[in-house]
Amino acid sequence: MKYSAGIWILILTEDAHKIEYIPEQKLKYLNLQDRISDLIGTVLERVKAIKAVLINYSEDQFQKSIPLSLKNKTSFVARSNDCEIFYDEVTQKVRVSRDEQKFPLKVLIVDDSATMRAILKKIIQSDSRFQVTHETGSPNEALNLIRQNEFDLITMDLHMPEMTGADLIKLYFAEKKIPTVVISSLRAEESDLVLQSLENGAVDYLQKPEQSHLSDVGHEIIQRLLTAASAQVSSHHTTIKNTRHDFRSVQGLLCIGASTGGTQAIKNVLQQFGAHIPPTVIVQHIPAVFSKAFADRLNQLFSFEVKEAEDGDLILPDRVLIAPGGKQMRVVRSGSGMKVRVEEAPPVNRHKPSVDYLFRSVVDFCDSVRVVGVILTGMGADGAEGLFQLKQRGAYTVAQDEKTSVVYGMPREAVERKAVKKVTSVFNMAEEIFRGFGPER
Repeated sequence: MKYSAGIWILILTEDAHKIEYIPEQKLKYLNLQDRISDLIGTVLERVKAIKAVLINYSEDQFQKSIPLSLKNKTSFVARSNDCEIFYDEVTQKVRVSRDEQKFPLKVLIVDDSATMRAILKKIIQSDSRFQVTHETGSPNEALNLIRQNEFDLITMDLHMPEMTGADLIKLYFAEKKIPTVVISSLRAEESDLVLQSLENGAVDYLQKPEQSHLSDVGHEIIQRLLTAASAQVSSHHTTIKNTRHDFRSVQGLLCIGASTGGTQAIKNVLQQFGAHIPPTVIVQHIPAVFSKAFADRLNQLFSFEVKEAEDGDLILPDRVLIAPGGKQMRVVRSGSGMKVRVEEAPPVNRHKPSVDYLFRSVVDFCDSVRVVGVILTGMGADGAEGLFQLKQRGAYTVAQDEKTSVVYGMPREAVERKAVKKVTSVFNMAEEIFRGFGPER
């Protein structure tokens, strides 16, 4: 999607009620440089049945230039100085607006630090769509509160007396599957606990905010919590069946991209391959401190190799290379084969690593190598454009279905852009991947 400078106003008419992905033709864009009030008034007269008006503006510009009539006509207003963040915010607000009767979302904060509970409560309750109804520093008390009350969202500390946050999630997920976000310091030594929490059912993980940086991180935390609250959660205990197909003779390249919910989805996909897997490269949106632990954890589970990619690693059968957090990864030629380049490059779609960055690097290989591109669960649009380019060049492209996605954002975006040949359950992914490498695809 193209953006230009200035103040953006998006007017969503009543017939545009798609969730998360908003078709471009359903939106009316105006780049307002001056005479803001007059222009908005004209638009309001011209567009009937306004469902929502979402504006990118500075607070000062809004107070001085946006008429009261506009404020009164909006269902909600989005604010951001970054157009890409703004678009994510718009799609998120439209998606959750379907279910406005659920607001305010009831939140339980679990953290043994009273200071951190106060900080989180201040951030969360700054948005009227949330209400912190309970907070506690005791895992045992939290378990009782969960059994006695109904919550829409839980924020979870990792290190607490009595038990870890990961163990607590496992306990209450056996009774109630409540969207849960781990609030972590994102240190390397916490990697295993964070990954264990995600395996036990947590939807996402966030950096613990600091009092001095609340204005910087509050907006992102709110958006991530909104996404988590609407996520489809499960206890991840679905039985995984190995594919009946033998991948030893498969020649080609498998490319996978994922974000929110992706650590478990990737594990579910890899579990289906048995002893052998095609040459595979993966981008999972993940902090730098967690990517190696994630790869090492997977490597312990399978007979094929799973490793955090290093610059120059060869792409080989029975090897899975996972992009390191905070770096970009692309595929390049290496003699008659392929290798990865891991590099310090700018973010793409605000992400390092980026799925689009990887997928686009593979496009030129489609003429000489069978390529299968897979987009899994995640928020946003990263990977959709790259997957579309792969499909245009002959790659077989697959998206995870909505039913098994924790967040049906990236897959939906790819489907809406007609970048996907097949949509399937995450638990049937290896079957579809094998079909993609076959002659009758």
